[in-house]
Amino acid sequence: HERLIRERFANGEIQLLQINAGANPLGILYCFLYQGNVLFYQSGFGYGEGNAQRPGLVSHYLAILHNASRGFNSYDFLAGEAQYKSSLATHSAPMLWMRLIRGPIRLRFEQFVLAARNKVKSMPAVLARLKLVRDRFGSR
Repeated sequence: HERLIRERFANGEIQLLQINAGANPLGILYCFLYQGNVLFYQSGFGYGEGNAQRPGLVSHYLAILHNASRGFNSYDFLAGEAQYKSSLATHSAPMLWMRLIRGPIRLRFEQFVLAARNKVKSMPAVLARLKLVRDRFGSR
Protein backbone atom coordinates (compact mmCIF):
# COMPACT_ATOMS: atom_id res chain seq x y z
CA HIS A 1 0.00 0.00 0.00
CA GLU A 2 2.92 2.34 0.56
CA ARG A 3 3.86 1.99 -3.12
CA LEU A 4 0.22 2.34 -4.22
CA ILE A 5 -0.17 5.55 -2.22
CA ARG A 6 3.16 6.90 -3.45
CA GLU A 7 2.32 6.17 -7.10
CA ARG A 8 -1.40 7.03 -7.25
CA PHE A 9 -1.92 9.82 -4.70
CA ALA A 10 -0.83 12.53 -7.14
CA ASN A 11 -3.30 11.18 -9.72
CA GLY A 12 -6.19 11.79 -7.34
CA GLU A 13 -6.94 8.11 -6.80
CA ILE A 14 -6.03 7.94 -3.10
CA GLN A 15 -7.49 9.95 -0.27
CA LEU A 16 -5.93 10.17 3.19
CA LEU A 17 -7.94 12.11 5.73
CA GLN A 18 -6.95 12.99 9.28
CA ILE A 19 -9.77 14.02 11.58
CA ASN A 20 -8.78 15.95 14.70
CA ALA A 21 -10.55 16.82 17.94
CA GLY A 22 -8.75 20.02 18.72
CA ALA A 23 -5.05 19.17 18.61
CA ASN A 24 -5.65 15.44 19.09
CA PRO A 25 -5.94 13.09 16.12
CA LEU A 26 -9.30 11.31 16.29
CA GLY A 27 -9.08 9.23 13.14
CA ILE A 28 -7.22 8.60 9.91
CA LEU A 29 -9.10 7.26 6.88
CA TYR A 30 -7.54 5.67 3.81
CA CYS A 31 -9.85 5.67 0.80
CA PHE A 32 -9.71 5.03 -2.93
CA LEU A 33 -11.27 7.55 -5.32
CA TYR A 34 -12.83 6.03 -8.42
CA GLN A 35 -15.22 7.52 -10.98
CA GLY A 36 -16.60 10.12 -8.58
CA ASN A 37 -16.97 7.69 -5.68
CA VAL A 38 -15.09 7.39 -2.40
CA LEU A 39 -14.31 3.79 -1.48
CA PHE A 40 -13.36 3.50 2.19
CA TYR A 41 -10.61 0.92 2.69
CA GLN A 42 -8.79 1.23 6.04
CA SER A 43 -8.73 3.34 9.17
CA GLY A 44 -7.04 4.02 12.46
CA PHE A 45 -8.74 5.68 15.43
CA GLY A 46 -7.68 7.22 18.72
CA TYR A 47 -10.02 5.53 21.18
CA GLY A 48 -10.41 7.21 24.52
CA GLU A 49 -11.56 5.46 27.66
CA GLY A 50 -14.75 3.53 27.02
CA ASN A 51 -14.99 4.72 23.39
CA ALA A 52 -17.11 7.66 24.59
CA GLN A 53 -15.99 9.92 21.73
CA ARG A 54 -16.98 7.35 19.07
CA PRO A 55 -13.98 8.28 16.88
CA GLY A 56 -14.93 5.93 14.04
CA LEU A 57 -18.48 7.18 13.72
CA VAL A 58 -17.40 10.82 13.99
CA SER A 59 -14.54 10.35 11.49
CA HIS A 60 -16.74 8.71 8.87
CA TYR A 61 -19.51 11.27 9.37
CA LEU A 62 -17.09 14.15 8.83
CA ALA A 63 -15.50 12.35 5.84
CA ILE A 64 -18.94 11.90 4.26
CA LEU A 65 -19.69 15.63 4.70
CA HIS A 66 -16.25 16.58 3.36
CA ASN A 67 -16.60 14.41 0.27
CA ALA A 68 -20.19 15.49 -0.41
CA SER A 69 -19.02 19.12 -0.36
CA ARG A 70 -16.34 18.20 -2.91
CA GLY A 71 -18.99 16.77 -5.27
CA PHE A 72 -18.37 13.03 -4.88
CA ASN A 73 -21.34 10.79 -5.72
CA SER A 74 -21.04 8.30 -2.88
CA TYR A 75 -19.06 7.19 0.14
CA ASP A 76 -18.91 3.41 -0.05
CA PHE A 77 -18.03 1.37 3.06
CA LEU A 78 -17.40 -1.67 0.82
CA ALA A 79 -17.93 -5.22 2.08
CA GLY A 80 -18.85 -6.32 5.56
CA GLU A 81 -21.42 -5.46 8.15
CA ALA A 82 -20.86 -3.17 11.10
CA GLN A 83 -23.04 -0.95 13.27
CA TYR A 84 -21.36 2.26 12.09
CA LYS A 85 -22.06 1.33 8.46
CA SER A 86 -25.77 0.81 9.01
CA SER A 87 -25.92 3.97 11.16
CA LEU A 88 -24.43 6.17 8.44
CA ALA A 89 -25.53 4.48 5.21
CA THR A 90 -28.54 5.68 3.23
CA HIS A 91 -28.78 2.41 1.29
CA SER A 92 -26.93 -0.82 0.60
CA ALA A 93 -26.49 -3.25 -2.23
CA PRO A 94 -25.90 -6.97 -1.87
CA MET A 95 -22.49 -8.26 -2.87
CA LEU A 96 -22.24 -11.52 -4.73
CA TRP A 97 -19.12 -13.65 -4.55
CA MET A 98 -18.19 -15.95 -7.40
CA ARG A 99 -15.31 -18.34 -7.78
CA LEU A 100 -14.37 -19.83 -11.12
CA ILE A 101 -12.61 -23.18 -11.15
CA ARG A 102 -11.00 -24.66 -14.21
CA GLY A 103 -11.41 -28.37 -14.88
CA PRO A 104 -13.86 -30.99 -13.57
CA ILE A 105 -11.30 -32.88 -11.45
CA ARG A 106 -10.42 -29.81 -9.45
CA LEU A 107 -14.13 -29.01 -9.06
CA ARG A 108 -14.88 -32.52 -7.76
CA PHE A 109 -11.94 -32.34 -5.37
CA GLU A 110 -13.11 -28.98 -4.02
CA GLN A 111 -16.67 -30.29 -3.59
CA PHE A 112 -15.26 -33.27 -1.65
CA VAL A 113 -13.21 -31.02 0.62
CA LEU A 114 -16.16 -28.69 1.26
CA ALA A 115 -18.46 -31.64 2.06
CA ALA A 116 -15.86 -33.04 4.47
CA ARG A 117 -15.49 -29.65 6.13
CA ASN A 118 -19.26 -29.37 6.56
CA LYS A 119 -19.38 -32.87 8.11
CA VAL A 120 -16.67 -31.93 10.59
CA LYS A 121 -18.48 -28.68 11.44
CA SER A 122 -21.69 -30.62 12.14
CA MET A 123 -19.96 -33.13 14.44
CA PRO A 124 -20.36 -31.08 17.68
CA ALA A 125 -24.14 -30.94 17.13
CA VAL A 126 -24.30 -34.68 16.39
CA LEU A 127 -22.19 -35.50 19.45
CA ALA A 128 -24.32 -33.22 21.63
CA ARG A 129 -27.49 -35.00 20.45
CA LEU A 130 -25.93 -38.42 21.15
CA LYS A 131 -24.90 -37.27 24.64
CA LEU A 132 -28.46 -36.04 25.27
CA VAL A 133 -29.87 -39.43 24.23
CA ARG A 134 -27.29 -41.29 26.32
CA ASP A 135 -27.98 -39.09 29.35
CA ARG A 136 -31.72 -39.51 28.96
CA PHE A 137 -31.84 -43.26 28.36
CA GLY A 138 -28.54 -44.35 29.87
CA SER A 139 -25.81 -46.24 28.07
CA ARG A 140 -26.42 -49.90 27.23
